[in-house]
Amino acid sequence: MSKLANILFSKELQRRLDANNAAITVMAVHPGGVGTFYHQLIFQWFFAWLLSFIFLTPEQGAYSPAFAAASPDVRADPKKYEGKFLCPIGVLTEVSKQADDQDLAKELWQTTDSVLESIGV
Repeated sequence: MSKLANILFSKELQRRLDANNAAITVMAVHPGGVGTFYHQLIFQWFFAWLLSFIFLTPEQGAYSPAFAAASPDVRADPKKYEGKFLCPIGVLTEVSKQADDQDLAKELWQTTDSVLESIGV
C-alpha cells in the first residue's frame, strides 16, 4: 500500500506542477529489495554473504534514485518520465489500474492535506 500511495502522490504532484507550468519532473522510484538490516543480525558476515544472493547492496539500491535525479536521459526527455514509476535500474514500469486512478490520487492528496492541517503543519 505504501508503494501505491507513493505512486499516486507522485502522479498528483506532477499534475499540479504541470498545471502551474513548473519545469519539474516527479517520479516514484522503487530501489529494489535492498539489504539494509545485516548489521542487526548475529553472524553478520554470514548473513551478509547469504542474503547478497537475494538483496541488493545499499549502493546498488541507490542506482534508481540517482538515475531519477541525475540521468541525462531524464533531462533530455523529461515528458517521458513525468509522473512515472521507475524500477531498478531506471526502468520505466507500468503501474496497476489503481495506481493510475486520478480520482484516488486527488483523494490521497486531499486526505494528506487535511491530516497535515489538523496537526498544524
